[in-house]
Amino acid sequence: MESKSNIVEGINDNLNNTVEENVLISQTVKYFKTTASNNSSMLYSLGKSTYYTEEITKEEYDNSNYSTQSTSIETTYKKLTTTISQKGSYYHYDVQLNWKNMPKVRSYDIISLSFYESVTPFNISFRQKYCESISSCTTETNYTQHLESDGVSAIFKLPSSTTINSLSSNLSFDVRKTTSATVLKQRLVGDYAHATSSVSLATAKKHSLSLSGISLDSSISSNYDTINEAIVNWSGSW
Repeated sequence: MESKSNIVEGINDNLNNTVEENVLISQTVKYFKTTASNNSSMLYSLGKSTYYTEEITKEEYDNSNYSTQSTSIETTYKKLTTTISQKGSYYHYDVQLNWKNMPKVRSYDIISLSFYESVTPFNISFRQKYCESISSCTTETNYTQHLESDGVSAIFKLPSSTTINSLSSNLSFDVRKTTSATVLKQRLVGDYAHATSSVSLATAKKHSLSLSGISLDSSISSNYDTINEAIVNWSGSW
């Protein structure tokens, strides 16, 4: 099936160089726990796949003891935050994924934002920040951009260092209206797909975007662990 996607190397569209202060409009935060087993029968006996992800409360996320890992079971925790802000005469969309502890598999992950077609993005930016200590942090902006009429995703490779203790990925951009009519609603869907096995960039590109988030091609869905979307709704007059 031919995809409607247009995939290009990520380059910021600097159409608006004016520095504006973002004013928070709405934000949604979701927390997740993923259990992975080296012995698949341990999870299959519970009716679960080798990777099992569930949404948890902020309290469980904050109180989780992520330093203890068994040799057969790996538990990771991550937080997904989606934000709509106002930036002068435009709006600003943002999604960020924070790992509380580092995943063992480091390959090509996907982070995305989907939206109504009444807006179009510009000043698209991606960054990945990781730290090995308080005084040793690295910010990378290498990614491949996947652009559709109702969404943007960034495909990027997680850092391979085994001494990382902090890791986050962020995709953001400004939006302008595509219509002269008054926009009364905005909907922003943040999503993330983590590769649970080594995949190529070409493989990671096999996805599409919609207001349901990231849709993985059936040929690669078994290579990724997916989570519930973090959705923000806005009502007003623009």
